[in-house]
Amino acid sequence: MKSKILLGVVINSLLLCSCSLFKTVSSHNKDVDVYLLEKAFKEDSFDKAKMDSITPRFIDGEKYIPYFTLQQYASLYSPILKKEAKSEVTTKGSTVTWTISINDELYFASVISYTTGELLEAGSINNVLDASVVSRDTKALTYNTKVDGKVSQLNGASNFSMYTFDNTSFKHFRLNGEVYYPLGFFDAAYSDCSGIYYFYNYKNIYATQEVDNYAKEFKDENGNLTSSDKQMAEITNGEAIPDYLISYNANIFIFVMDNFYGLKSYYEITSMRQFFNHNGIYNDLFSTDNATRGKAYSGALSKFDDNHTVLVSANAAWGEEETPRYGGPRMVKRSALKKELLERKQSMLKEYFSNEEYDYSRGEWADTIISDSGKTAMFYFDSFKFGTSEEMFNEDGNLKEGVEQFDTYFNFLSRFKSYETTGVQNIIIDASTNGGGVIGVMGRLLALLSKDNKGFFSMLDSTTSTAFTNYMSVDANGDGEYTDDETFGNRFNFYILTSDCSFSCGNAFPLYAQLMGIKTIGENTGGGECAVAIHYMPNSEYVYHSSNMHIGYYDEGLKKFNGFESGAKPDISLVPSNAKALLEESDGDEYVNNIPSDFYDIERLESLITSK
Repeated sequence: MKSKILLGVVINSLLLCSCSLFKTVSSHNKDVDVYLLEKAFKEDSFDKAKMDSITPRFIDGEKYIPYFTLQQYASLYSPILKKEAKSEVTTKGSTVTWTISINDELYFASVISYTTGELLEAGSINNVLDASVVSRDTKALTYNTKVDGKVSQLNGASNFSMYTFDNTSFKHFRLNGEVYYPLGFFDAAYSDCSGIYYFYNYKNIYATQEVDNYAKEFKDENGNLTSSDKQMAEITNGEAIPDYLISYNANIFIFVMDNFYGLKSYYEITSMRQFFNHNGIYNDLFSTDNATRGKAYSGALSKFDDNHTVLVSANAAWGEEETPRYGGPRMVKRSALKKELLERKQSMLKEYFSNEEYDYSRGEWADTIISDSGKTAMFYFDSFKFGTSEEMFNEDGNLKEGVEQFDTYFNFLSRFKSYETTGVQNIIIDASTNGGGVIGVMGRLLALLSKDNKGFFSMLDSTTSTAFTNYMSVDANGDGEYTDDETFGNRFNFYILTSDCSFSCGNAFPLYAQLMGIKTIGENTGGGECAVAIHYMPNSEYVYHSSNMHIGYYDEGLKKFNGFESGAKPDISLVPSNAKALLEESDGDEYVNNIPSDFYDIERLESLITSK
């Protein structure tokens, strides 16, 4: 991102408004240590995981919420930024601006206006993080892969995202000319573009790239096994949750869903506060009864009836750990359908392998089913995943034997190579129970299935109306070249078997395949066009939700992005014409019974694909 970002225009527009009044609060300083959890797991001493100490303010009588200036919050990133990165925070009137640049090139900028209740973001903090301190193990994802990208601005697009917190009620105050905001607000606003989470567990501040790490054990300063979650529970043991903490958490939750839930406009929601209130949930988010409050968070997310949007875990420290997770009507039906389809697969595989010892626990790595003619092969896979470096590579950097059991791309590659020595002409890829996974893996698979060694996928950032298209090629034979003859689109006829359980990347995969000329068979896929975002609430509720990054097809000629939420209509349907209506209107059992008994019958499938 170049420094041509029009920050001056934005700042001036944010200044042109009347000043809001701050309530006078009494507050005090308190020193808090900051630790990087990734280091706490690896180092022999907890002290080595310490990044810094910081002095936020606490409102008197409210000991569980630290308040920071933007300058203080920005300083949390200093130990993990590239050494050449320059982070600066400046105040002008009622706005405060944070910029990160390298050699005068602007990589990230943010402006907060306390008068308008708006926050602007441009660029990405993730691009300036020091990989030697915080890095992700993606070697297998990029191995022997070439990626070309293109960025397209839609009509009226801007190069910044604007979020509002004006309609939420978390406290913030002004002191000595500086505005203090709660840490949960900053974390909710910036973790999305940095991939780093900062969480105050009432003892320390912990930074991590994976929110699962808050439950993972490490040795504390005394050498005792603990975790961020355990420490939080120990500190709050036997205490009733205070009202101010309930209100704080609920308002951050509303801020997150208002600004970062990607299907908000799809469902024609203008205000999450109004939406939750209309659905009888809003008041329960503020309940002092732990069970009621925990159920409200689950219930609020289930109202979207979106498999990408769910409460992963409730707040254990304050007694919400027993709260059940549940979904909306469509999620319940999809769950029932997936259970039925997996049982049918198990029955089919056991019958096929009746003369051999078969272990169904091998799941998607099970052996291929071959038709009686020997011309059609079928296999299934339930996710798009890549292996860790430890699983995939020897010390010399070369691939280990058996990597196909860890990595979907290499699983496909191994299968396709094995089919070349047989009479197989048609390959049915069963994605009927595929719930998604890593989009980069999907791009590699599409290249492998192509005739020209080109897979692609597009994503739209709906906050900036910017489309990103990645074109991927693979070096399947490891010769250092990316040629057409090492992929398999010219060697086999591919078909993809789908159902309503084909969701997320399992939904996008057949849609992109159709654009490449590959046919689908089965029933309409289940949607899920948004990538998943994760937000960790200040009181430790762990929320998955559809993000502002949408998966779809960008039409370069029309300058239009077409999202994939409506799913892929099969080229060869295996269900009655009223299947979609049954999904919408019937109960789960009636819908499941609508799936024909021969849904996985390879002889039936072969006859259908060869007759078209």
